[in-house]
Amino acid sequence: SSPVSYRSRIPAWWPVAQLPVSLLLVLSRHSVLALRTPGLGEPRGHAPADDSPAHQGRSVAILVVGRLLDFGNTTATPAETAAPSAARGLPGGQEATPQDVNPWGSFEEHVLRPIQTSVGRKVDVFLCVGVVSGVVPRTVTGVYNFSVGGQMERLHRCYQEVSASRSYDFYIRTRPDFVYLTDFPPVAHMRANRMYSRFRMATGISGLTSSHFSWNQCDTSCNVRSEVASGYMNDDMIFVVPKALCGKAFLPGRKAAEWQRRFRTPPDWITMPGWPEGAWTRRLIAAGVLTEPLAITGYPSLSWRNHRGMAIPCGPTPVEKVRCGSRRPMAEVHKNVLTAAWHGA
Repeated sequence: SSPVSYRSRIPAWWPVAQLPVSLLLVLSRHSVLALRTPGLGEPRGHAPADDSPAHQGRSVAILVVGRLLDFGNTTATPAETAAPSAARGLPGGQEATPQDVNPWGSFEEHVLRPIQTSVGRKVDVFLCVGVVSGVVPRTVTGVYNFSVGGQMERLHRCYQEVSASRSYDFYIRTRPDFVYLTDFPPVAHMRANRMYSRFRMATGISGLTSSHFSWNQCDTSCNVRSEVASGYMNDDMIFVVPKALCGKAFLPGRKAAEWQRRFRTPPDWITMPGWPEGAWTRRLIAAGVLTEPLAITGYPSLSWRNHRGMAIPCGPTPVEKVRCGSRRPMAEVHKNVLTAAWHGA
């Protein structure tokens, strides 16, 4: 049978805990399993901290955006995940993941609780997925069930649905299958005119650690080898968008293509491959969006690449990127972005 369409039944503000169980159960033959790890501390951040008391009380919406989410396995414990005894092989070369890994448990421990502590208030969590299996936890504010083409279209649709009911100071995107190994940085310290993300590729930037990267994290070198280039390519698994930048970060396909056509390469910028992350970064640069590196460690459990194998060795202890080209201050890199930004009408 087709998945239940939550959009027509559940407004974004509706407390999921009050819904009948029949609306919270959707059968799926897929499974997203989970990891609970003890607190491993917070990696060293990169952006200047803004710890003014005025930033306590910021409103935050977390958008869990993906194809499927399974709440059926919630029994993992830190002791079990410390030394997993079995792994499941997945078809098509998909990376094997320990059976007792629980992404949602790691999300609540390393993302939801630290962010609520940081802002000093409840954080709203919205599920925007094609299929939900199991009983939705009470920590979830609302569920939107829809299937669209690509992840950026799904993300745009999710933002539209959530923001139609109310506006938030910050929106955080995460994947439903992401396993967090360290705590999310304090949102209360983040700047209201900057986006925050990990980097898929980067070099020529000072102060970076393994926690700022989503690929080849644990090497002491940045993953672009150049002594003259500087710049980054945004990773799209996890990122933070302040309210002021939502109109440029959460774009539908047609508008995204317009920004893509306006892209000009910033001075001395790194070469970005034709990957989805590269296309997204080009749109952000064209729109003049400035990105700060986000320090968070983890991996997607439903991966077609070796994300888990790369992330775990330096998960608890960040590795400083001592060989990172010219290692310019982030402010200089941002000047290059603004030089290339589109300033038309």
